[in-house]
Amino acid sequence: MNIREQFPSTWLKASDLNGSNHTVTIERVESAKMGDDTTKPVVYFQNRDAGLVLNKTNAAILDDLYGPETEAWSGKSVVLRTEKVSFQGQIVDGIRLSGRKEDDDVPN
Repeated sequence: MNIREQFPSTWLKASDLNGSNHTVTIERVESAKMGDDTTKPVVYFQNRDAGLVLNKTNAAILDDLYGPETEAWSGKSVVLRTEKVSFQGQIVDGIRLSGRKEDDDVPN
């Protein structure tokens, strides 16, 4: 038994990626209330239960890839990957998004 599987999280975390890159399709974006009473955007992906709470960096990446309107992100693909990030003065594993702008098609 994997003990981590016994306590599922509402939010996607870096350890859920098991050190691998995952290409996923955005299903929807919703606002969610966090434990500190703030509200943040959460991206949900097809075939995944946990959503990814967007930080400013990942939100800016999605904005750059697909524009500022979150409704336009549905159906778009991104790659989830782990990266070392600074969080509250510590270096920890975090999730970063990457992708390719749709207008950056490689010529045939």
